[in-house]
Order: sequence, then structure tokens, then C-alpha cells
Amino acid sequence: MSNATIANNLLFCLCYEVLKTNKTHPKLLYNRKENTYLIFCPACGFKTLPDFNKQAVIASWFTSNRFGDSHIKNCWITSYNKQTGSAVNLNETMVPLNNKKS
Repeated sequence: MSNATIANNLLFCLCYEVLKTNKTHPKLLYNRKENTYLIFCPACGFKTLPDFNKQAVIASWFTSNRFGDSHIKNCWITSYNKQTGSAVNLNETMVPLNNKKS
């Protein structure tokens, strides 16, 4: 099965529910230099951790983007905030980050 076929059959990213973005198919990428795969959402930038095992990356995407599970949604928000440096709170709104004063 090709990478494009796999990506088209993956679940949409939870950004559709949390950030109210358009439904966008995630992209499965292969890094030949590091021999790793990862999946990312072009709409919000959410991504899995890179792994040499394609099935592990797919399983990670399915687990972290499962709709209807409040625990998974909270974990997604935490991961999204860490990955992007944003501050989305549990009420699904952006919160400005406080800049540290020198």
C-alpha cells in the first residue's frame, strides 16, 4: 500500500474539533536520511514522533487523534501546545502566552 493511500485513510486531525479548522488529511512522510516515518497535519502542524516503524507511527496517529474521548482530547491539546509553543486551553480557545520580562 502506498504512503498516499495510507494517508488518505487516516483519521482527520483533532484540530478539526479543537481549533475548528477544515478537515484535512494528514501526510505520511518518510525521511530517507534518518530512515524514519512521521505523520503530520498540514492544517495545524500537529505531528507524531518519528519512528523507523511505519505501523508504529500510524498507530500513534490513530491513538492521539481519536474523536469523542475527552482524555485523548486533553492529551492532544497538551501535545499541540508543546509542539507549537501555542497555548490552547481546555475550553478550546487560544490563550496568549505571557512573555517573560528581563
